[in-house]
Amino acid sequence: MRPCTPRMYLEKVRVNKAEKLLITTKLNSTQIGYQSISSFYNAFKRNTSFSPSQFRTFHESNNSLNKYQD
Repeated sequence: MRPCTPRMYLEKVRVNKAEKLLITTKLNSTQIGYQSISSFYNAFKRNTSFSPSQFRTFHESNNSLNKYQD
């Protein structure tokens, strides 16, 4: 396992927040806080193994209980 650098930690925190926003809103990548669509896509895919659209579609179609629902 690779040690977690400050940059990696910050990316993980941002992607975790993006996961929640993708599930609970219809915001796009720039509204979520990434200025570059490709940066968002790459960071998201690196941390989740899904593209942002795959992630949102999976959670919309699954509509099961997940860690972000109240």
